[in-house]
Amino acid sequence: MTVLVIGATGKTGRTVVDALTARGVKVAAASRNPAATAAHGVQPVRFDWAERATWAPALQGAEGLYIVGPYAHPTGETLVGELLAEAADTRRVALLSVLGADRLPPEVMMADWERDVRASGKEWTILRPNWFIQNFGEAFATALREHGVLELPAGEAAVSFVDTRDVADVAAAALTEDGQVLAVDGKVTLDDNAAFRQEHARFADSSNTDPIEARAVEKHLNYVKLEGEVGIIGNGAGLVMSTLDVVAYAGQPLGGIRPANFLDIGGGASAEVMANGLEIVLSDPSVRSVFVNVFGGITSCDAVANGIVSAIGMLEGRGEHVDRPIVVRLDGNNAAEGRRILQEASIPVVEQVATMDGAARRAAELAKGA
Repeated sequence: MTVLVIGATGKTGRTVVDALTARGVKVAAASRNPAATAAHGVQPVRFDWAERATWAPALQGAEGLYIVGPYAHPTGETLVGELLAEAADTRRVALLSVLGADRLPPEVMMADWERDVRASGKEWTILRPNWFIQNFGEAFATALREHGVLELPAGEAAVSFVDTRDVADVAAAALTEDGQVLAVDGKVTLDDNAAFRQEHARFADSSNTDPIEARAVEKHLNYVKLEGEVGIIGNGAGLVMSTLDVVAYAGQPLGGIRPANFLDIGGGASAEVMANGLEIVLSDPSVRSVFVNVFGGITSCDAVANGIVSAIGMLEGRGEHVDRPIVVRLDGNNAAEGRRILQEASIPVVEQVATMDGAARRAAELAKGA
């Protein structure tokens, strides 16, 4: 199999050529000055983005394509689709480099490539080449050279993508005796918002998941375990993140008391949600105090206060005695009514503080003294 490398004369281009040739891949090095690539022991090919007459001859006989550097013409015009259309063989593997264009987000790159390939009217597979060359090594090169496993069979979809930045990560591959390339370790990131229709649970590997985080997922809670002593419960990710910072700052002069978790109960702080949140936070043996920081908006503070009272009652009813101090700060919609509800409930472990800074300081003090 021959891979045409466009832009092979620069430092990165030479690295790509060397990496491929060292693994036995036949390389055709394309550049405006073919003589500059002849010394590398590869087939020199003349190619110039600005001279379309050089495109088809350069592509002749190439089964793979690797574009080094920006994939557009220097003028900014994207010409990849037109370039691919010049290929005589419609069954190709296109290895498109993102070097020189990393400032663009991946979704923009993928959209551009899909547009370019479909514009060519031919069948190509689009891959992220740098990652493959670095991680697949000999197995990937052998597959390219001998087995053509990356080529699309006739009649298949015109475009397929392998995106390794965020969606998929295959850490190692193996070449079997019968010529198959197998992934032996990998990770795929799935969007939780699509879990209800994709049955993500069947792919989940909980062997490396913290057991508290696993239980939080079962209860549909947005929880992340940290290394600290003050349990955090808040409504809204921004407020919870601010609470983590304030608690960490308040705990510095107290021997480095830190937040023990991130827990966002969202906008609807019902009794059940609050009970589940308290249960998860208090199940962490490192938690010495809990800071409930709520700003009433769509869910008013009186509803939150009723949720806290009911939650503690529900936990006690389950036989889970709540004995660690809980500092509550309520602000926003109906805050005065919420404070009154908690005051009249007279729950021994609940202490109200008016400000976020004061509540964070108090929670850190209680954790220090526990």
